This record gives sequence, structure tokens and C-alpha cells, in this order.
Amino acid sequence: MISNLMAGGAETMLSKVVRATAGEIEHSVVSMIDGGAIAAELKNAGIPVHFLGAGRNFSAALRIGKIRQIVRAVMPDLVQGWMYHGNIAASVAASARRPPVPVLWNIRQSIGSLRDESFLTLLTILLGTPLSGSPRVIIYNSRRAIEDHERLGYSRKRRVIIANGFDTEAYQPDPAARAALLSQLGLPTDAAIVGRIANFRTYKDYPTLFAAFAAIARANPRAYLIVIGRELDPDNPALRRLIASQPAQDRVRILGERADVARLLPGFDIMLSSSSAEAFPNVLGEAMACAVPTITTDAGDCGEILGDPTRVVPVGDSAALAQKAIEFLALTPERRATIGATDRARVIANFSLEKIAAEYVALWRREAAFLPSSG
Repeated sequence: MISNLMAGGAETMLSKVVRATAGEIEHSVVSMIDGGAIAAELKNAGIPVHFLGAGRNFSAALRIGKIRQIVRAVMPDLVQGWMYHGNIAASVAASARRPPVPVLWNIRQSIGSLRDESFLTLLTILLGTPLSGSPRVIIYNSRRAIEDHERLGYSRKRRVIIANGFDTEAYQPDPAARAALLSQLGLPTDAAIVGRIANFRTYKDYPTLFAAFAAIARANPRAYLIVIGRELDPDNPALRRLIASQPAQDRVRILGERADVARLLPGFDIMLSSSSAEAFPNVLGEAMACAVPTITTDAGDCGEILGDPTRVVPVGDSAALAQKAIEFLALTPERRATIGATDRARVIANFSLEKIAAEYVALWRREAAFLPSSG
């Protein structure tokens, strides 16, 4: 159960886990809101997708009659919620099954990243506090998310961490990617590519990114900034203001939302993560899998995921972010490649999709064992 299947980190992770475990688990995905790129991806993989036909206001989201209809058709052994609205809907769906089945919640962000969420989403988070004792398990993807939610009063019972997982075959180093990216964007062959991949959300802190790049551009006349993500387009007035304030705006390339990130990302020389709040950002693991050295702010579990404190700077510190970027661009390509190889090995060892998918399957099988016999 999930609120929507539009392109996003949490939605993408659901798709990856479902598709990776489809050989062992029979899935049906239920989205409150119709459509979305991830819905198409799941359908193309042969995964049944059901829509509740809700609008974007939460009052229309919990269509209990439709949920009961889907539950009667699917007869699940377990219901897995995914994000806040999906968690509440999962609890409704689990109770609609006779006999009721185990319900699991999944929380995928820290509280600090909610500042630009809607009032109704914030209300749903608060509603989750008294209801959080009902699921058998609450899955979090980071320690910071656990701390933030339990501080709000979420139940401490049966909390589990399952990190994000990454397809290290889809995301891997590509020696030809840099030349292809430069050619596509019409950039000089000696350009130094600084990348950022993130939707245009408040907590992704694009002002800090642009302030950092202003300093990077002054220090390195070959530096170019490439940003990729949803709402990064000419119709975004806040983005237009940021670009207009950039002294080196002629060295900024805005690519918007792209479906070919796995092809573009290996072309970066370095990647910056400027977020003010995070849980476990997918793009950090993807960059590591592509052996692209990343410098990150100390948001959420980013420092722990990266495993290299020398590349972690304080949140909001554009000067420190810029200085680290300048230092890394000054390294030889061979030295950056060595650092990137270490990052990739870390992802393979700790965050491979195979490992994470196996953790989900083990948890689902364990909890489904509590399904009462229906005779």
C-alpha cells in the first residue's frame, strides 16, 4: 500500500524491492492515486497494480470500500505499508481481511525533511503516533528516521532497519559515460563535472548547492554544475531566481527529471549532496555504485552510509561543501577513481539490492507465519 507511484526515491525503492523478490513473493501493489512512472514500471514487470482512485487530498485517500474489494480479490497473507498514507491504508486493508492478517509499516524519511510537506501529510504523521503500536513491525531505512519518529511518540516495539538497496549492475562505472555526457551537453572535453541529483524540495537545499558552486566556479574555471530532478525546469520560479543569482550561470545545466540517470551519473567527476535533512537518499548509494566520489552534508545517515568522515560537511555550510569539491576536482582522475572504487565496494558489501531484498523476504516470511488459519 502506497500513496502514489510517481517518480521518487521511496517509490523507486518499492519498485526495486518488489521486482527483485517477485520470484519468491506474489505481490500486488495498491496505490491511492492513479498513474505514475513507477506504476508503468511495475506493470511492465508483470506486477499487478491496483488504484484506489483517490485525489491528492487525504480525506479522499482511504476509500475503505475499494480497499475491501481489493483485499477480497487478492486475499493477502500480509500487508506492507509504504510511507505515511500507505501505512494507515495498510492497517485498514489488513483489518478488512478475514481473518485479519499481519500489517507492517515502512517509514522512509526523517522528520527534518518534512518542512515542505502538506498540512494533511503532517496530520497523517501525527495520526500515526497513536496507531503505531498496531503494526507487527515498523521498518525504517535509517537510524535518524527512528530517532525522529520515536521522539514524536512512535512505538519503539518491533522497530527494524532495512537500508536502501542498489542494483550494482544497473549502476556501475562506465568509462564512456563522461565523453558521452560532454558531447550531449556541448561542453569542452576538459570540463570538470559537478553533479547533483535531487527533486526540487526544500530539504534538498538547493540554495546551499548554488552558493557552493559559485565558490567552486571562481576557483575552477573548468567547473560545470549539472542538476537532475523533478521540478528542475524553466517553469520553476524559485529555481529561476537561484540561477539568476549565480555568477557562473552560464556553467549551470538543468536537465530536469530524467529516466536515464544510470547512464548519466557515471559521467560526473564528483557529486554533491547539499541536503539539510535526509534519511537514506537513494542517489548517494547510486553514486557510490557508479564509483563517483560524493561529498555530502551531515544529513540523516549520509555520513554513516558514505563511511568517510573527510567527505562529510556540516548542514548548510556552502563554504565547506565548496572547499571539499575544489579539493576533489584538483585530484588526478586516477585518484578519484580509486576513491570511487572503494565506495562501490562498500555498496556491494553493505547495500546491494540482493542483500536488502533477502532481508525483506526473510521478514515477510517470518511475519506471515502469524497468519491465523481461516479453515
